[in-house]
Amino acid sequence: MTAVESYLCFVLRFEVITWGTKFSKILLPCGAGVGCGNLTSTSGERVHDVSCGSGDAQTLAVTDSGSVYSWGDGDYGKLGRGGSDGSKVPKLIDKLQGQEICRVFCGAQFSLALSKSGALFTWGKGDNHRLGHNCEEHVRYPRQVKALAGKKVIELGVGCMHVVVLTEDGEVYVWGRNDQAQLGDSPHAAVSEPTLLSALQGKSIIGIACGPSQTFAWSTKMSWSVSTRMPYVVEVCEETFVRLNDLLARVGEGLADDCIPSQEQECMVVAGLNLLRLQLHSAVQNHTDVDSIGLRVGSSLLGSLKQRVVNLASSSGVLPTIQGSAQATLQTGWSILLPTAEERAKALSSLLPSTGSDISSMSSGRRFMIDLLVSSLMADGGLEMALNAAIRFEVQEAEWSEKNKVIQSSTISSSNSVGGSNVSPRKNVREVPSSRRSCDNSVSDDQSATLPLLHLVRQLLRNASTQTLMRLQAIAPDNMSMISSAVLIDGHNERNGGLTSGISGAIGELSPSIQLLLRFQRLLVSHLFPVECNVSPKHILQENEVEGAGWLLRKYLSLLVGHVSDTLSIATSLATINTRLTALTCAILQRDITGLLLSELFVSLLVVSVHNPNVVLSCDLISPLLSLLEPLDCFNQLAPGADREDTEDMGWPGIIVNTNKQTEEVPVIRKADLENHNKDGGLWIVVNGKDNR
Repeated sequence: MTAVESYLCFVLRFEVITWGTKFSKILLPCGAGVGCGNLTSTSGERVHDVSCGSGDAQTLAVTDSGSVYSWGDGDYGKLGRGGSDGSKVPKLIDKLQGQEICRVFCGAQFSLALSKSGALFTWGKGDNHRLGHNCEEHVRYPRQVKALAGKKVIELGVGCMHVVVLTEDGEVYVWGRNDQAQLGDSPHAAVSEPTLLSALQGKSIIGIACGPSQTFAWSTKMSWSVSTRMPYVVEVCEETFVRLNDLLARVGEGLADDCIPSQEQECMVVAGLNLLRLQLHSAVQNHTDVDSIGLRVGSSLLGSLKQRVVNLASSSGVLPTIQGSAQATLQTGWSILLPTAEERAKALSSLLPSTGSDISSMSSGRRFMIDLLVSSLMADGGLEMALNAAIRFEVQEAEWSEKNKVIQSSTISSSNSVGGSNVSPRKNVREVPSSRRSCDNSVSDDQSATLPLLHLVRQLLRNASTQTLMRLQAIAPDNMSMISSAVLIDGHNERNGGLTSGISGAIGELSPSIQLLLRFQRLLVSHLFPVECNVSPKHILQENEVEGAGWLLRKYLSLLVGHVSDTLSIATSLATINTRLTALTCAILQRDITGLLLSELFVSLLVVSVHNPNVVLSCDLISPLLSLLEPLDCFNQLAPGADREDTEDMGWPGIIVNTNKQTEEVPVIRKADLENHNKDGGLWIVVNGKDNR
């Protein structure tokens, strides 16, 4: 869409819609005064870009085939067809045919067109060198800007009488009028041809824009980098980190003990953290080997720095300035300070609250650490690696169980062959520990280095469920006492009357914890789809992994169903009070694991049951969900209009029945009738006593 003071144009479904005043033949095909119309004179081509001039102006449009159409006022030849005649309808600019134009622009009495190859064409009024042709002559046909030959222009900014372009190499060129320094520090009142803007060299410019007499350019932080060595600022080496660690140990003493530091101490700590952040940023951006700078995994230096920064970033009572610097340091250097996914997951597990009171009293620093750790687990493939490890654990567990059955059966057979033997077969067989089949699925001793993923998922589900229960409690009436201690996570009937979050936490963006659970669920479901059929050992391994993913999903379902059932029980009790609480309850559940995880999981299981029904049956993925039928039905019955919808569904007239009449009489054909018919030229025959005509 493009607009000026007297009219507006926009592209809707590849058609140009215009409205405004009819001055200067801008609009089509409207009558007098104010009106609107559709551009219909482009021979059925699809328009994908349009530009409006201003004042005594013109309009340009470009189609997906690269053809350019112009209409409106034609002074100074700005319509590009020679002469100064205006046009009430769009007409093709022949001189641009074959140039594959992709963008068009309008300035004050001049026009511009940019091709897919990056070539720039200008035409129209030439005063103040606005066309960039090193002259002030009016140009009545499109002419390529020769000074930009060999440069690929990717973006344009057009003012009233000046132009700014951005090339593929990030260079910015300017020309035109410069009476208000819109072209930078050039001392001239006008710049006759494209000139490199030296002030923006090396700034990694990614975008430009122009006002009537202003110019704007912006870069991106993503390309910002720091070398590994800058005098007095950056020196990425082991000695630097040792000295920074000593500095933080000396000036940061007692900061995490609710001790108010002096201003000098505060400034020193913030400066030290900022210097550490700069070194870490340089190390990450330049892919520095952590072993070469003394921050190898398990080193005492890394452990000391990590402990100091994490304590300052997450502890309560730390000054906001210091805590903010520590958190920024962690955000920049988490990949070095917390290098392994297992370490991050264990830290996250220790930080996650276990009770409702812990959540209500959680400090902002602790929330930051939880969000950072969750985001870091999703950032570098840690979640995928942890999921693969958990699936392999399920496969190994299934194989061990099969071996156990074989050993047990062989032991029973041998004991039966020995007469009078009282040896119990269980004493010769290693029993399966109950913890291996529990929903916790904690990692065994031989796999202690792997990430206890299901344990972490259980904590995240409990954390999300507890927050939902607290939000539901916050909207409950004061005289309501239906929330029993058996349902609450912490075993206490906390009213949390001072909780101010209400449902506000349920309507914003998804929390990192919910995002992690959603991603885990999607990745896990994706492992359930069958692989291509072949008999290779790799295929057999993949089939085992599919079954292992099925057993892991079975455990996840058991965890999820328990939390959803508790939440639905309280939500139903609240929704029965009045319609207002019903709406508030639905708003909370919509952003909870019930609305986000469960609904998507149902659809995913339906798809899996179509493509791989064997894993659904062998792993018994439906049974855990049966316990949710009654809670879901009770809650859905409270929806407004539920009875009417049920009545309409039950009264649906489209019942499929057999339209053939079962009592229809079959005509009897005698032998004489058959013979007479065939004598008259008929072709009736009798097969198994039945007439076939």
